[in-house]
Amino acid sequence: MPVTRSTWADMDRESMTRSLPPYRHRLGTTPHPRTHPEGHSYGQPEPDSPPLSGANWQRHTAFLRGVHLFNHGYWWEAHEQWEAAWRRDPDPVVRSFLQGLIQSAAALLKREAGSDRGCRALWERGAMNLGQAAARFPICAGVDIAVFTQQMAHTLAEPIPGTGGGAHETGRGPRLDLVPDPTQRQ
Repeated sequence: MPVTRSTWADMDRESMTRSLPPYRHRLGTTPHPRTHPEGHSYGQPEPDSPPLSGANWQRHTAFLRGVHLFNHGYWWEAHEQWEAAWRRDPDPVVRSFLQGLIQSAAALLKREAGSDRGCRALWERGAMNLGQAAARFPICAGVDIAVFTQQMAHTLAEPIPGTGGGAHETGRGPRLDLVPDPTQRQ
């Protein structure tokens, strides 16, 4: 079945019905989700995932859940979902793509925590990994990599609202708006 924007709208509505964790993990502010007894994922198994591919990304639970979490500002939680696929993926291009998304989420966490240096370092590596993936697949797993990297760069260039540039609980960042890939090859 070809993917259309209306299909994504339906999938987004479906994913919206899934519950979000009770809080967004913020570095140094909230209980660590996995290691702290009050963490929202404490005692739960780590996410598991099959490799991500052009044939399965439209139904890939961990990838789509990560997109949903990312778009709601749950950057640590999104990275956990994508890391599950990244650990198992044998394709170096898909691994670069996933690692770039993971590093983008981590950069936003560092930015929110007020670590400009950590944010910049993570974003430089994330942009490099996304660029490597885009050289082969400009649209990978529904993500237009050029659009996303422009949104990330714009977000990271702006001061955090209401702070004069310091840390602040915003949860605002770029969105991953999935689009159909006309080649359907990645």
